Amino acid sequence: MSYLLPQRLVAVLVCGGMALTGFAVSAALRPQSASPSSRGTCVVQDDAYISPRDLGSFTLLINQRFARPPFMGDGSPLPFTTTFNVARLEGFVNDLALRGRYRAENDAQARALHYTVGHLPLLPLTGAIVRDHVGALEVYQTNWAFTSRDGAAAYMQALRASDRSGHTVAIKRATLGAIDDGDITRVRPPDGDMVHEYAVGIAVRLRTNVLVLTVRGGRGVTTASVVPLARQAVSAFARACRVTL
Repeated sequence: MSYLLPQRLVAVLVCGGMALTGFAVSAALRPQSASPSSRGTCVVQDDAYISPRDLGSFTLLINQRFARPPFMGDGSPLPFTTTFNVARLEGFVNDLALRGRYRAENDAQARALHYTVGHLPLLPLTGAIVRDHVGALEVYQTNWAFTSRDGAAAYMQALRASDRSGHTVAIKRATLGAIDDGDITRVRPPDGDMVHEYAVGIAVRLRTNVLVLTVRGGRGVTTASVVPLARQAVSAFARACRVTL
């Protein structure tokens, strides 16, 4: 699945697999003012997202609102762009990556790749931090709002069509409540690779909206470990938008 994440945060954020990268990244980091039709949309409210308290020691990495419809990298409009309303991405990074020996290793990697070291680490995280820490290191949630159910369904179909991993399965309805549709994809590094992140992505459709949750980290990032967080995300989304699950 192609999950909305900007390709450049501090350096290059390559999210692989589903492909966990999203639409045209050339526009992903440009500030966008909300259109009149999208102001106040429940989907982009703070309470429609995972609470930072649910994550523990994580720092906000990105908080980006999108008021323009997504496009492919070549500028060709996707089928669902005519029904796109608004979207917002929130991303968090584990505090372990911000200081100490893990940050020193990350800064060295950034310099080796000719990036300027800044406040935030080079992403995706690699190296000793992935080997040593089995749990989540990066967490991203993107909420999408469309003006019709058909638009949300078309976006879900686009996510499926973009999947090249072959590891996507449908979510059973009972897993996350009365969602209209959903998929889970897990991407793992090759056997023996202890320095590149595992990733689990969950996308669900609720009425005219799509919620995408991506968790990256050590070998403990599994479907079973991410589903509880996905339940919290879906519940928050449903409460904010008054959707009955």
